[in-house]
This record gives sequence, structure tokens and C-alpha cells, in this order.
Amino acid sequence: MSRRLLAATTAVAVLGAAQPALAADALSNSYWDASYLNSQVEVGGSRADIEGFKLGAGLGLARILKFTGDYDQRRYRNGRESFSSAGLAVHTPGAVWQVHGAATYERVAGDDDTNAANDYVEEGYGVEVGGRFAFTDGELHAAWRYLDLGSAGGTGGAVDLSGSRYVVGGALQLGNWWSLIADYRVREHKFEGGGSSATVEYNEFTIGFRRYFATDTDRKNRHGGLLAGDAE
Repeated sequence: MSRRLLAATTAVAVLGAAQPALAADALSNSYWDASYLNSQVEVGGSRADIEGFKLGAGLGLARILKFTGDYDQRRYRNGRESFSSAGLAVHTPGAVWQVHGAATYERVAGDDDTNAANDYVEEGYGVEVGGRFAFTDGELHAAWRYLDLGSAGGTGGAVDLSGSRYVVGGALQLGNWWSLIADYRVREHKFEGGGSSATVEYNEFTIGFRRYFATDTDRKNRHGGLLAGDAE
């Protein structure tokens, strides 16, 4: 009897070791986060270093469906510029790998503190593909998004606004419900019309914290982390 018990215990231990620890926890899709933002903006060969903040949120709506949204803002000397998006993403249900595709509403807004006539708002849509990979106490992620912000009129005629954004980053689980997150992002805006074109490029990094929570369709029991034990 003792030999059978020992064999059974060994088999359970081997099977348990074969599963990536905490992988299912790390791929929870319900959270909010807040980050510091550092942005290097390049226009026509000139550069400016701008600081700001970024907010993000996710909400698991079904086994393979989630809401995704984010908002960021940069503060210039005499104004502000912000990018925001909200949409739905379909993702694979895997506990280790998760691939997704998303459709989003996109909004770009600028506020000039010295002259309100220079304020602007541009709206459009985005299409994104990306993926996540979970490992013990963390995850890696990457995504690419195409942006179509419509067109804007002007003295030289209509100008088409489009662009792209790609992100690579990671999350380090600190405790049962908190993670340290960091991303590197490149966002590009293209202006085309009247036989000419121009590009604005944003090279950015963010660092902040993410707080997970549970929903009826995304109820993950999170355990562990660098600063916590195994209890919930």
C-alpha cells in the first residue's frame, strides 16, 4: 500500500511540475492600471522629450471576449495632447499563450492653453493583433495596431490621417492581485494630402502598477508573487 501511495504521490508531483506555475493567474483579463509616461516626440527632424501618464483597463466579458481601453496624456509647455481608445478583443483561451485580435474606437485630442482656436479632436478606428505569454510570476506581451483617423479639412484641402502603434512589454507579479508593468511603445502618425506628406513619431516608455480583479466570466484565483506567499 505504501508503495502505491508513493507512486501516486510522485505522479501527481511530476504532473504538477509540468504545468507552468501561475500561468492561468497571469493571463487574467480583468484589471486596471496606471503608469508614468515618458515620450520622445519627433517632427521633421526636431525632437522634444515630454512627460505624462497612461491609464488602462480590461474586463473579461466571456471566455474568449474582453473589453480593452486606454488613455494617455502628454503635457507640453503651453498645452496637452492625448490619445484614447476603447474596443472589444477576441482571444484564445489558453493558460500559457494567448493570441488576440481587437477592433477599437480611436480618439486624438489637443488643447492649446494660449489659443483655443488651435484645439483639435480627430476620431477613427483601430485594428490590432497581439499576444501574451505567461510564466512564473509574470508575463510578456506584444501588439501591433493600425490606425485610421479619417481626414481633416484645411486651406490646402483634405488631409488623410493614419498611423500605427506597436507595443512590447511585460508584467511582474508582486502579490496576489498586483503587478509591476512596463512597456516600450512606438506610435506613428502620417498626414497625407495635397501632394505632400508628413510624419510624427512618438517613442515612449511607461512604468506603473496593475490591479487585477475578478468577474463572473474571468474569476481567476491569483496566488503568489515576489512579495507574497501562497495564500489568496
